Amino acid sequence: MNDKWQVELLGEQDWAAAGVLLESVNLTLEGEARQDTRLWGIRDGETWVGLVGLSPVGEDMLLRSLGVDLAYRQGGLGGQLTGFAVAQAGSEGAGRIFLLTTTAAAFFEKYGFRRLERDAVPPAIARHRQFTSLCPDSAVVMVLER
Repeated sequence: MNDKWQVELLGEQDWAAAGVLLESVNLTLEGEARQDTRLWGIRDGETWVGLVGLSPVGEDMLLRSLGVDLAYRQGGLGGQLTGFAVAQAGSEGAGRIFLLTTTAAAFFEKYGFRRLERDAVPPAIARHRQFTSLCPDSAVVMVLER
């Protein structure tokens, strides 16, 4: 973990900038209900350069919108944010963390996530908008069990 980078909870005023960053890396805040999803990020000065979101779903968590500005990739920010999200979910008592990805399955496997068939996903997660409409059917489902 790079001590230079501090992970911060985004405030309401930060969501517009978060949306711009995520769109620049082909992700979206669409469907992110602010009352249900919390976003954390890393800033360089006043600019958000990395983000990760968590949405509680029953006793589980859904990891959402992990994105790092292209200019800051290969610097460990994605790993730092993933580690933070896993620790945060654990501190909140989540037994499992689910995610969907179209491009980063190998990245998440390095952090202990494993691939899962869609029909093995718990009903509450399967009903989440992330599964039903936001991510394509071709997205890989992954889970980290703690």
